[in-house]
Amino acid sequence: MEMNIRILIETMFLLLLLIITGYIVSKIHILTEETTKKLSELIVRVTCPALIIGAVFKQDEVGDKGVNILSILGLGVILYLSYILIAIIVVKFFKLKNNEKPIYELMLIFSNTSFVGIPVVKVLYGDAAIFYLTILHLSFNFLIYTYGVIKMKPENENIKFSFRSIFNSGVISALLGIVIYFLKIPLPNLAVNYLMTLGEVTIPLSLLLMGASLGKIPLKKVFTNRKLILFCLLKLLVLPVFFYFIFSIFVKNRFYVELITISTALPAGSMIIMFSLKYNKEVITSSLGVFLTTIFSIVTLPIICLLYTSPSPRDGATS
Repeated sequence: MEMNIRILIETMFLLLLLIITGYIVSKIHILTEETTKKLSELIVRVTCPALIIGAVFKQDEVGDKGVNILSILGLGVILYLSYILIAIIVVKFFKLKNNEKPIYELMLIFSNTSFVGIPVVKVLYGDAAIFYLTILHLSFNFLIYTYGVIKMKPENENIKFSFRSIFNSGVISALLGIVIYFLKIPLPNLAVNYLMTLGEVTIPLSLLLMGASLGKIPLKKVFTNRKLILFCLLKLLVLPVFFYFIFSIFVKNRFYVELITISTALPAGSMIIMFSLKYNKEVITSSLGVFLTTIFSIVTLPIICLLYTSPSPRDGATS
């Protein structure tokens, strides 16, 4: 496990370097706004779905003994409902402007499960864990386009739900993965390697784009927002410990508890920045929140993993 933690720390610093690189290349206009949009579309529609489906065929790296997809899906629903309740309570203790309240709530609820979560669980558990992580957070896509929209839209504006946005490429690939998992549909090694190779592009590209999105933020504002710093400590340290102990009481499967704990220690999701832009709500606050939680998670995430993951995680799934 010590080796895994060392690799995890190196991975977190690698993520930071990629974010910084994205920031730099946006400043020198290599990554323009138009290029960023096109690359984002490529990730969402092509590379990330390929990674999710390819990971279904790597189950032997974790061992599917004791792993039940429906159980993971159910735990994910419970996790997000708990987060919503906690977020409503937490924002009352921060002195926030009306425009800031939904930003803080969404940053607490929705973490960067793809761009940061995927490389982290891959380091700790292998490629198969990517599929399990995706199933755990299947509720993300439904809630971000329903609850998230309700929170971000002006009160006097009619809310229209779009099934097309909810059933996006990420959800479809996860559902396809579930079908493949249960029906045990085989694929040739060449096809699996193709999916994984294509999918591997997701991680570096996503982090470059995250850095590019931070290019418009004045650096002097990054570490001077006390509310955001306190928020980071709450999200990245306090809540993961809280969820670990709560789920440990009710869930016997160690692998599930660890996956949930790691998920709750992830930084805020970059989707919140996109929602802030779309609904004109405190873009700087959301960008700073995503950036700060990502920076702090370089230190906090390895600590959480060291304290609350088992010495032999690949054998952690038990019936």
